[in-house]
Amino acid sequence: MIDFHEALENTIQVLEDSRTQFRGDLVILRNMHGLIRIFLENKLSDEQVQNLTVALEPKLGPYKREMLLAFKEDLFDWEQFFHAPAKKLLREWTDTHTPAKLYLLERQEIGEDWDLPPLIIAGDTKNVGGFTPPVQRVNFFGIKGGVGRSTALILLARYWAKAGKKVLVLDLDLESPGVGHSLLYAGLPDYGLVDWFVEDAVGQGEDVFSQMWGVCPINFENSGQIRVVPAWGAKTGDYIPKLARTYGAHPDAHGNLQTFATRLGRVLQNLEKDFQPDLVLLDSRAGIHDISAVTITRLNALSLLFAINSAQTWQSYGLLFQYWRSNLSHLSSFRENLKMVAGQLPETNKEAYLETFRDSSYNLFCQIYEEDGDTTDDAFNFSVTDALAPHQPLKIEWNRSFFGEEFSTANLQAIDAQIEASYGSFFHNVNQVVFGDWT
Repeated sequence: MIDFHEALENTIQVLEDSRTQFRGDLVILRNMHGLIRIFLENKLSDEQVQNLTVALEPKLGPYKREMLLAFKEDLFDWEQFFHAPAKKLLREWTDTHTPAKLYLLERQEIGEDWDLPPLIIAGDTKNVGGFTPPVQRVNFFGIKGGVGRSTALILLARYWAKAGKKVLVLDLDLESPGVGHSLLYAGLPDYGLVDWFVEDAVGQGEDVFSQMWGVCPINFENSGQIRVVPAWGAKTGDYIPKLARTYGAHPDAHGNLQTFATRLGRVLQNLEKDFQPDLVLLDSRAGIHDISAVTITRLNALSLLFAINSAQTWQSYGLLFQYWRSNLSHLSSFRENLKMVAGQLPETNKEAYLETFRDSSYNLFCQIYEEDGDTTDDAFNFSVTDALAPHQPLKIEWNRSFFGEEFSTANLQAIDAQIEASYGSFFHNVNQVVFGDWT
């Protein structure tokens, strides 16, 4: 048996062994079933084609395509393979007569956004890898649920609104929505994000747009406000049929296909233009999901990675970081926006817990830190004790007031002392990360 992973590894090895024959780049295309075809920039002789095919076929098992090799000059649409932004660099051969690169291009129903560069939307003023006022985007992500991510978002939105900030909140945890309804406890708008995606696909996005947000009824001084876009609204009706149609790609008015990521970027930008917030908070989907792929890697947002110190958590994050490590081409565009958060710190043995958490976090981030031998000033590398490093966690204390029926968004003022005790350090440090001025 040759399995999915072995078929690709075998292909790479055969091409590695044959690299002196190639006079240009190669792209391995793996389709949605895992079947492999190889595109070559320059022609080979008939004898070379025969030898390469004979070497490859037994190494691929059931994962070989009928036409295993294809050449650029024979392809009408060659750009979609050789210029695809999602292609991943596997090898770079410089020891041959003509330097060549080997790429992998995946065709898959979900997950393609993990391999794509940041979204570039017309008129967007945000710089790749950093933040430019007036809009700061902060993404709340957890590889697993139940780590206090949504509660932290709600309380941070309130913290900034109390400071006079205009805050825009999007409930993007579409499979398990909740933030929108917690903040809009007095009543929902007519529609939500899933309604916009469905109606936008048939040209009615603008009709829904002005009816898909509400204002948190908490009164703030200094003109602070929280505008909230929930996942669904009062007129949504059956949610699941709409959710099933949310992630599809649809042509725009000019016939250009717009993916879920492009459409999300567009509605987010329009919301920012309409409200002109100081901050945008995104409650992302937990787990390795298309929504997370967009919010972490493509929206140029500070991504707060929530975790608790458990083997399951680090193993799950490890799958994600290992994948990032294998695709370095886009990693530099978002890695500086990552920041770990230690949620629900225990009431006892806190220092020992944090030290273990930090060490596990460091081991995780070492997969995307640059090698120790890189001594350049801008090398992305940090010591284990560096207070400003992405792996160094922001801290949230565990407090029973934020669990069960005791926690109510409508009556947060009554537990301000508990909020400050548990979240004060977190608020202060996120504020420093977003607005700078570390002390």
